[in-house]
Amino acid sequence: KSEREQLELWAEKEYRNLVRAHKSKVPVPTPLHFKENIVFMRFMGNDGWPSPQIREIQMKKGSRKWDILYTQVLEAIRRLYVGAKLVHGDLSEYNILVAPSFQVEHFVASVEDNDSDLQAVLIDFGQAVEVRHPEAEDLLLRDLERVRSFFVKQGVTTLNLEDSFHFVKDEPDNREEVEIQNEPTSNTVEALS
Repeated sequence: KSEREQLELWAEKEYRNLVRAHKSKVPVPTPLHFKENIVFMRFMGNDGWPSPQIREIQMKKGSRKWDILYTQVLEAIRRLYVGAKLVHGDLSEYNILVAPSFQVEHFVASVEDNDSDLQAVLIDFGQAVEVRHPEAEDLLLRDLERVRSFFVKQGVTTLNLEDSFHFVKDEPDNREEVEIQNEPTSNTVEALS
């Protein structure tokens, strides 16, 4: 195939993956259309300036906002895996934007409904693979390790790799423990009685 045909196939794959992610409520730029080798999506940014990559954000190390962004990214990876049945495959601080939440159709619930709040947005889905792909779990582990490593450098206390892997895969035993731990004591007693 010619280089042009390869680029067109790549753009089509990127668009299809972006649509699947968007339909599964993953915070991504809203996909609009693709034509030839171009993917059209909602612009993320203000006054013509694109939203920054997460690595470009200047915030105090250990700030609570880093904790919120970490939670948003993990939830986005989980929605991508469980809902869209995709693994990003190349996720790092270069493929996560930070945009005002009002620009993001499917923001993560930890963000209050306020235009000044920030939302982590996943981008660059050209290399994403389906969860049944033979290398999907290895790619997911690599994505999670890159994310964990970045946020540790920002002073965030992260889940270990194994726990984040189980969270993303939404494995029932792990999920029930997390939900019970977060419920008030009276509800936990009611649920057990």
